[in-house]
Amino acid sequence: MGAGYALATNDEWQAVARDVEQRADNWSDRSQASGHLNVGNYSYEAGGSLGEDRPCATEGFTERFRRCTDPTSSHFVRKRTHTLSNGAVLWDLAGNVSEWVQGSAPLAPRDFACALRNQDKRTFGPEGDYSSYCPSPNPDGRNLGFVDGSGGTNIFRGSSSGMEGGVAEPMIGLLYANTHLAWSTGQAGPGFRCAFHGPQLRAIAVIQPSRVTVRRFGNQVFRVRGAAATLSLAENSSSATFDPSSGRYLAGRKGGGRDVIRATLSSGQTLDAWVDVAP
Repeated sequence: MGAGYALATNDEWQAVARDVEQRADNWSDRSQASGHLNVGNYSYEAGGSLGEDRPCATEGFTERFRRCTDPTSSHFVRKRTHTLSNGAVLWDLAGNVSEWVQGSAPLAPRDFACALRNQDKRTFGPEGDYSSYCPSPNPDGRNLGFVDGSGGTNIFRGSSSGMEGGVAEPMIGLLYANTHLAWSTGQAGPGFRCAFHGPQLRAIAVIQPSRVTVRRFGNQVFRVRGAAATLSLAENSSSATFDPSSGRYLAGRKGGGRDVIRATLSSGQTLDAWVDVAP
């Protein structure tokens, strides 16, 4: 495979999934929480080629859910691609095949991702609070998925084809995890995703939100994901105040301009977020 490449860790997979969760493009009606996340191919049909250029394909049917790219369509849940906050597009993160990742979680829970708390939530759950969508006994997890942690030392992330119908279908979701599956590397089964850990790789990081509009005296919290960074107020047209330690920004009294929050990584790379202050 080449020097610097390795099986993605659970922490890396989790960071990417949470980034997907925080982007409205990945939710039906472009509405986080009130909509549903798209999952991709979890169809029960066998045979056929998905093809990398067919976002609506399922096994055996290349166009069964032809409106999957329309966020207002019921087909949207079948869309195979997700968009990251940096604009990159990932294929089959939540569907097609579950993915074996590095890590061990022998004490993982058995619950819907929307109901996880504390360390379980940090390891397998979403960043946002979706507990109100988890009423018992019929959770509506917004397609966040289920964590099946009833033993086992391997971790598999993302749901897979064949989960359509029956008891498995409500468990499908972006953050689906399984530490229960009995499997060894000599057997067929899940897929995997690799990450590059070479020394020449620049830090992969995003600042969130990357662009936002606020009213005068409006506030917003900025965070950097993927790397340690120092935050600063690089441009200040509204007479804003900014706390670098918490990332909390408070727009000033001057509207109609733009402020810039800058993240400086240890490598020297900088990331900027724009704040448009309404008149």
